[in-house]
Amino acid sequence: MRLLHISDFHLQTPVGYNVENLLSRLFDFIVVNNNEVRINHIIITGDLRNVKDSAKCDEIFEIIRSISKAADITTRNQVHIVPGNHDLKRSAEDEETLSKIRDNYDYERAIFANPSSCLPFMLNRFDEFFYSFCEMFYGDSYSPWNNRNENPHALLIDNKNAFIYLNSCLTCINSKRDGDLVVGLFYLQQHIKSLTDVENIFVLSHHPIQNLTNREETALEQLIKSTADKKCYWLCGDVHNNRAGSKDYIKLYQVGSITGSSGTIPDFAIYDINDETNDIERRVFRYLPHLNSTSLNPGGWKRVYIDPISPSL
Repeated sequence: MRLLHISDFHLQTPVGYNVENLLSRLFDFIVVNNNEVRINHIIITGDLRNVKDSAKCDEIFEIIRSISKAADITTRNQVHIVPGNHDLKRSAEDEETLSKIRDNYDYERAIFANPSSCLPFMLNRFDEFFYSFCEMFYGDSYSPWNNRNENPHALLIDNKNAFIYLNSCLTCINSKRDGDLVVGLFYLQQHIKSLTDVENIFVLSHHPIQNLTNREETALEQLIKSTADKKCYWLCGDVHNNRAGSKDYIKLYQVGSITGSSGTIPDFAIYDINDETNDIERRVFRYLPHLNSTSLNPGGWKRVYIDPISPSL
C-alpha cells in the first residue's frame, strides 16, 4: 500500500502564478511516479487556506481533485482530509471562551465539560469553510464529518487499515499552541474501541503530539498502548518542516508546506507499507526549481532522503 502525504497548502485568492506552476509540476510528478507503484490513499493534514486571505472552496476543490486525478484515484474515500488552524473561524472574541473550555476540560473522563454547549461552539467555527468544503468535495451523503455532532473526530476503515480523522483544532485559536490543546480523547476512544480486525492505525492530525497538554498526551499514550497488537502512526503537518520521530507507542511523521508557506522549501512524503509485514518506508520529496525536468523527475521535485524501513513497534 502506498500513501501520499501533503499538508499546509495555505492557499490564497488569487492563487498566483508561482503556486499554480508549482502545483502543476506536482501533478506531473505524481502521474509519472504513479505509473511505477500506484498511490492508494492521499492524506491531507490541514491548513488548506491562509485565513488572512482565504482561497475559495471551489479553488481548493479543483486543486485536490487534480491531485486525485493525477494519482488515478476515483473514489473520494481514498482522500483523507483533516482541518488545520487556518481552516476555521478565528477571532479574538473566541479566545476567552476557548480558554475556559481548555481550563475546564475533564481529564479524568477525557471529555469537555458541558459538551452539549461546548461542542457546538467549537464545531461551528468550522462551518464557514472546512465543513462546507468537505460537503462540496465528498458530497452530502458521504462526507466523513457528517456525524461530527456525535463525535468531533471521524473514522474510516479500509481492509486492515484504520484512518482516524483527528480534529486537533477544536480548541485552537492561534497558529502555535504548544502544550495547550485538548482534543476530547473520550471521542477518540470510541473509535479505537471499535477497531477489532485492523492491523494499522493512521491518526491524521494537523498538529503534532507535542501540541497537546501533558496530561492529554499521557492519556493518549495509554489509549494507544491499549492497541498493542496494532501498529500506530501519527501523520501531521503544521510546522512547515519535515520531521520523523517515534515514541515507544507510536511512529510520528510530519511533512512541511506543499506550497512553501513562510519561506520554507515545499515538500511532501510518500509512504510504502509492506502488505505482508506492515513495515513502512518513507521517502521525502522537496521542490528544487533550479533542477531540470526529466521524464523520471518532472518539475524539479527531488527525493532528498529516505527513512529506513520501520520495524515493528
